[in-house]
Amino acid sequence: MCTEQDTCGGVDKCPECSRCKLRAWELDAQFTKDIKALGFETNRKDVAPTTLAFFLGLGFDTVTMEFWVPLDKAQIFATSCKELHTRGEATRREIAAVVGKLMWWNPAIFNVKLLSKGLQHMTGGVNGETRW
Repeated sequence: MCTEQDTCGGVDKCPECSRCKLRAWELDAQFTKDIKALGFETNRKDVAPTTLAFFLGLGFDTVTMEFWVPLDKAQIFATSCKELHTRGEATRREIAAVVGKLMWWNPAIFNVKLLSKGLQHMTGGVNGETRW
């Protein structure tokens, strides 16, 4: 971890981060060599060490410890919510799809559990009565 996090300019500008990146590549090469020497095959993507990545549809930053929903996915979600709102009605399956998406995005959206619980109660899905 960089000791100058407040002024660190990343791998391109910070000598300490640059050394860490090179060391990570060296360790990766050694690990691959050792695994192959033990008779195992490696079948993985060669991805450069990074602090920003996407995993299962969520973006994350290991330096700032933040998650985010990619813009294209958020726009598609907003459009589908707008269509449901415009229609004025939704099936339980459609509500469940909205709740499921929100729950998946929980690390990136503040208080999403409260919102999804409210949606579930509206459909009678969490020991609540159906309020149509």
